[in-house]
Amino acid sequence: MEAGLVQRKAQPESTPEIKQHPKPESEIGTKTLNRTPTAAGSVASVLSSDSIAALKGSMGSSLNRSFTTMSPKRKQELVESSVALLQKAKPVVEMAKQASTAAIPYLLIVQEYFFLAWAYVEPYHPEEFAPALLGLFMAFFGSQFFTTFAAVEAYRVCGWQRTVDCLSALYSDFRKVWKANQEDDEEDADGNGISDVLEIPTRELALRKINLVITTVDPLKIADAISGISVGFMGVLASLRTQLAQTITIGVTLGDITREFVEPIAEPVLNSIVPAAYQKWTPVVIIYGSKAVGVSVAWSLHRIISAFYTAIRGAQLFAQGLAHYADRSEAFQIPLEDDSSMFAGIVTGVAAIGFLTQVFYELTLPFPFNIFLWPLSLIEYLLMWIVVA
Repeated sequence: MEAGLVQRKAQPESTPEIKQHPKPESEIGTKTLNRTPTAAGSVASVLSSDSIAALKGSMGSSLNRSFTTMSPKRKQELVESSVALLQKAKPVVEMAKQASTAAIPYLLIVQEYFFLAWAYVEPYHPEEFAPALLGLFMAFFGSQFFTTFAAVEAYRVCGWQRTVDCLSALYSDFRKVWKANQEDDEEDADGNGISDVLEIPTRELALRKINLVITTVDPLKIADAISGISVGFMGVLASLRTQLAQTITIGVTLGDITREFVEPIAEPVLNSIVPAAYQKWTPVVIIYGSKAVGVSVAWSLHRIISAFYTAIRGAQLFAQGLAHYADRSEAFQIPLEDDSSMFAGIVTGVAAIGFLTQVFYELTLPFPFNIFLWPLSLIEYLLMWIVVA
């Protein structure tokens, strides 16, 4: 039971590698992307480069101090609390271990089929045609996932490259811990042919592994990576909340304007219906009713504008991906430049068809797409909940 946390290994496993795909020779539609207003444009007014740098510096410095100035007693307390937490989580960990062990064969089958499919389509450069398919999807269904697309756009603007660098730094430390853990699992200090980790109690084993992680990783690098990733997510959240605040402000303004026209007519009518004891609530009902109507109208207009924007943006991505793929493909030689009439015609045609399709289906997902795309719908609802909360 005590040695159950350590997996017996006949040979040390190799460190998992992340495949780095070569970057395309030219960025897809860089010119057009740079001059196209994005849904995340308002993030520049919320988080400037100076404020991002200051926020990152403050977060990083505080995390660095917590790692470097921690007393030995505090470190021991941290280890003890971690051990207690691990012991409480042991049943959950065991259950997760059994579930993952049962799922591994199926995951390997899926991985095998994925690599077979990728080997079949790899000569056609699918990674370069993927933006065109994404643009086509965005043009026809973008209004239903506008918050998701806006979050992606905002993250591309304010945190994508930083997050990639931070994740690379974290993965580098993970590889160090992985290698040190393998060496620790094979260590046999007493020379009896049995690894030391298989001969010690569970509590001592947990303390040993926690100490291995603490002494192996670079705390300054981890602190910088965590702060960089946090800044990117906060930039996305600030951008989305700014858009929501703008919509609500417009709705409240429309409600105030509506109340000026409705109140002289609605108040006498309501007073003739409502008993005298409750007539003092009539102005309140009119005020908040008008604001509710104004916010509903503003939200409907926001959805229509979102459909129009995603149709144009998706058509643009589709045309850019098509142009880039045409440059690569030998069997598809069509000159498509960003400033050509054919490029503009493709963008206009796809955008018009996509927008009209969204309006025809009343900005909802038609059957059977509403079934196939339920994971994206769930992500959209979660993002909306986070923004509103």
